[in-house]
Amino acid sequence: MIKISLISFICCLVLSCNVSKKEPPKKVNVELTGKNSVSNDTIENLRLSFKKKDYKMFFDFFPCSFSQFLNIYGFDDKNGAKPLYEVYEDHVNYFFECEGHIGQKEFINKIYGIVKNAVWEADAPTILQDNLTLLIIKSPKEILSLLTIKPKKEVESFWIFVFDGSSTYDLQNKEKFKKIYSKINALNPKQAELIKQVFEKMYNVKDSHKAED
Repeated sequence: MIKISLISFICCLVLSCNVSKKEPPKKVNVELTGKNSVSNDTIENLRLSFKKKDYKMFFDFFPCSFSQFLNIYGFDDKNGAKPLYEVYEDHVNYFFECEGHIGQKEFINKIYGIVKNAVWEADAPTILQDNLTLLIIKSPKEILSLLTIKPKKEVESFWIFVFDGSSTYDLQNKEKFKKIYSKINALNPKQAELIKQVFEKMYNVKDSHKAED
């Protein structure tokens, strides 16, 4: 009887040791607090909804501000990659596949919330910028319906993000400007003039007509 009790005690001791050796779950690298906070659940739900191709769920959990966006998909030189940095291209491209899943007005409102006051940088913001440029060229009327009711400073920051990324007035940037300017000018000359002013100021285009030539 004593022998059986001793064996039972040893077994319980071994099991308790094994449990204590289990590593705690790794924490997601999240730094922001308050309205820009990103929870572990958000990260996992983005992974899951993308894997299941559940666009509505993915859209709901996709960041609503640029700070949230960087905290999920960005890269920090000091702290390294954010939780979903390795899949930023797939996720951002999927985010823009909204047609047939969600109303365009709702989508444009969300993308505007992310981009206003954003600061361009490489990687995830570049993919965001590329997709936004295509959206503007494809749906200028819908973009304008939102921009025309927003504060001028916010709208300027929106266009700065669209055209940022080059240190010089290069051919690629010039062609992007011409395409967007042409689309917007046909619908709203006043907004087109604002675009031109923002672009020329960014790239120090001295001749007021140079950007259009």
